[in-house]
Formats: sequence, structure tokens, C-alpha cells
Amino acid sequence: MKALEVSHIRVFPNVEELERVALVWRMENQEEVAQLDAVLDFFKSAKLEATVVIVEYGKIFRSKAAREEFSLLCDDKGVIFIPKDQIKWYGFPKGEVVKQLFHEPQYDMCVCICGSSDFTVEYLASGIKSNFTAGMFEPQWCNFSFILKKGSFLPTAQEYLVALFEYMRKMNQE
Repeated sequence: MKALEVSHIRVFPNVEELERVALVWRMENQEEVAQLDAVLDFFKSAKLEATVVIVEYGKIFRSKAAREEFSLLCDDKGVIFIPKDQIKWYGFPKGEVVKQLFHEPQYDMCVCICGSSDFTVEYLASGIKSNFTAGMFEPQWCNFSFILKKGSFLPTAQEYLVALFEYMRKMNQE
């Protein structure tokens, strides 16, 4: 008896038909904090409704006041900010924000910007209802539809998003 063959056909979303996108972004340094406006402008220019979730990692902010200032900035821009003190010791984010995020309507795509496997980011990505999930690392606890690894040629989050969307356009043309 022959074993069943299983094949997975990867279907890339048509970038021009995307309407709602979720971005889960693990910020690791001050340079990434400075990129927030460029990322929001990218989604605005693409005419996409975007839910941006930022997970604080490491010591980005030198003081509690700087963290609170960034949190207020995120609130003003409609960005969900999850500071490290809102992440339980085993990686689950705390609070109603996460429950609300998981009950949001379906997204066309979820993008994870994170330099390496991270339980919190993967937990958020797996809980967001999305037709397609793209990331820049090989996940350990969930499955991504597509992985475009970030290299030195894509130094910023905005450049990563541009490259990802351009790659998806090319894949849909072939």
C-alpha cells in the first residue's frame, strides 16, 4: 500500500486586493522606534487598514518616562503597544488588549517583524485570525505561510515590508 502524498500549494495574496493587515513587531532598539512613522506611512500609502502591535523587547527605553511617552505616542497613532512588564514570565501577554485583538474580524494578512524566534510574537501571530502569515524567521511554535528572512539588505522594517509586498506581487504575476 502506497502512502498518501500531501502537497501544499502556497497561494500568495493579491497585494492589490488586501484590505486589512495586522503587523506584529518586536522592537529591539531605538532605531526601530524611530521607524514607526515610516511603517505607518507605508500602510497609509498602500491604502491598507492596519493594526500594528508592538512588543517591547530588551532595554529599548532608558527610563520609565520614555516608555510611557512612547506608549502615549502609540495611543495617538492607533498602535497597540505591549510593554515588557505586560508580558508574563512565560511569554503570554497580559491584558484585555490581547483578547480584543484575537476577537477582531479576519485579517487578509499578518506580518511578523522579529529578528529571531520569539514565543510572544508567535503566540500573537497564531491568535490573530488571518488568511496568510508572513515572517522573517523560522517559527518554533506556530506555522507561517511564508518566510522572507531579513538580511543586511533589508535593514529597516519599512524596507522589509516593501520587499515582502513586492515579492508577493511578483509571485502573483508568475
